[in-house]
Amino acid sequence: ALAAEVRKGRNRLIGSRLDALEVEDKPMRLELLEGKAELADLLRKAALFDEAEKVFETCYQEFFGEFGDEHPLSLECAAGWARLLRETQRYAQAQPWYLYLFNTKRRVLGPDDPSTLCECCCIADSTAS
Repeated sequence: ALAAEVRKGRNRLIGSRLDALEVEDKPMRLELLEGKAELADLLRKAALFDEAEKVFETCYQEFFGEFGDEHPLSLECAAGWARLLRETQRYAQAQPWYLYLFNTKRRVLGPDDPSTLCECCCIADSTAS
């Protein structure tokens, strides 16, 4: 929880810097997006599930809007959100995310990639529960 508070502060600082700039700074924008994803994961690990879910949702929408659904950051954010849903025993909500992750990773990374295979196991976990 303390690490999440530190990350929130760092995100506010980066956001303030971005707001002060007159031109768009893409590396700083990416740093802020990555910081939001890190915050969501820290909140999930601290069992602050409601707050984590809100950050995951916002973060995924921003990644998806900026990079599309096949970008590694979009996929990692979606995977974190799916883990949160599974950890809070909302298996019916988690399963579509795992199917999306599996199908996208299979198409982008290939069927034998370890990340793709991991999603296959998560699908099985979410349906068995």
